[in-house]
Amino acid sequence: MLAYDITELDLGKMEFHDEELVCRKVEHIAHTYNLVFKQRMMLSTKQGSYHWHFKKPNHKGVLEVTYWPSKTQFCLEIHDNRRTDWNLNLIEELANVYASCFSGRVKKRGVN
Repeated sequence: MLAYDITELDLGKMEFHDEELVCRKVEHIAHTYNLVFKQRMMLSTKQGSYHWHFKKPNHKGVLEVTYWPSKTQFCLEIHDNRRTDWNLNLIEELANVYASCFSGRVKKRGVN
């Protein structure tokens, strides 16, 4: 798995209604890269999180984004079975855009 964490986020003191604004910003930025998603989900292992499977139309591969407000965590991931050229070429740039938007720092977590 390839993952980028956005650390030192300036999102720790947000109210619930502000979380919706963050989610809309996440979706808007992804849309500017021509990425689509079917639905915003919550991961069962991260109660209260927001999770997206972003895809590029007519291409294989998925780029996952997770925002977990209660832990002030934000990450982008590509699982090994969902790697393609488009998501491998985009993940670092997109991580940097989200970090800039949310006043955080990008940290590459790992490569298998």
